[in-house]
Amino acid sequence: MPAPLLALTIDVEWAPAPIVHEMLAEVEKRGVRATLFCTDTPELEINSSHEMALHPNFHGESDWIPTFEKLRRRHPHAVGLRSHSLHSDTRLVRLLPGWGIRYQSNLFVPGQAVAPFRRETGLWEIPVHYMDFFHLCVPSRHPGGFRAASLPSIQPLLVVDFHPIPWFVNASTLADYEKAKACYHEPAKLAALRRKGPGVAALFGELLDAAAAGRWRSVTLRETVELLDCDASDALWNWPLSTGTASRR
Repeated sequence: MPAPLLALTIDVEWAPAPIVHEMLAEVEKRGVRATLFCTDTPELEINSSHEMALHPNFHGESDWIPTFEKLRRRHPHAVGLRSHSLHSDTRLVRLLPGWGIRYQSNLFVPGQAVAPFRRETGLWEIPVHYMDFFHLCVPSRHPGGFRAASLPSIQPLLVVDFHPIPWFVNASTLADYEKAKACYHEPAKLAALRRKGPGVAALFGELLDAAAAGRWRSVTLRETVELLDCDASDALWNWPLSTGTASRR
């Protein structure tokens, strides 16, 4: 049986480029690929094996178009989108396919085996199964702690979402992250807050090691959509019965 797929995603937001580059170095030395959702880090340079997607910070319907167009100019080949705060709207969903977006990843389903599905416009929705920020916010939902073994393993696709700043300081509590936010754009000060032991970075490293060892096969979200769109996607639809059924088209 082939290994399940791991889609590692990183919400870059406004993180300093050196921190993102350090994070990606950890990813690349294990041979893993990532999908980076970018907001505003113009100096970021990444390996071509990774995917660049859009991470708009929408402030209401009136700024959808200018916000999107600014990001589109910076990343003209992006086909994916994840909004800040996972913002989604039925009107926005109708617009995205016409803007060249093939998928959005704005649905968070912690600990639940939910398959990708098509929205009413044909846009793919790719659920997120784990997010570091929500782990920090609601640790009681993660009794296994910051361990790769605590992540879902029975589903054919696992989508995880990490953020550079909590990763960089290895936050284990929301208070760790809030302290880091006070010096968000100052890598030297952030470095002084780095901690050892269980935390976001420890989990991130364990996850990468497990993928490198063959527990998962690394894919980007663009590749996931391509699998879903062709006959090779059959394995992605063999989900646990508790998820119900899904329609490919």
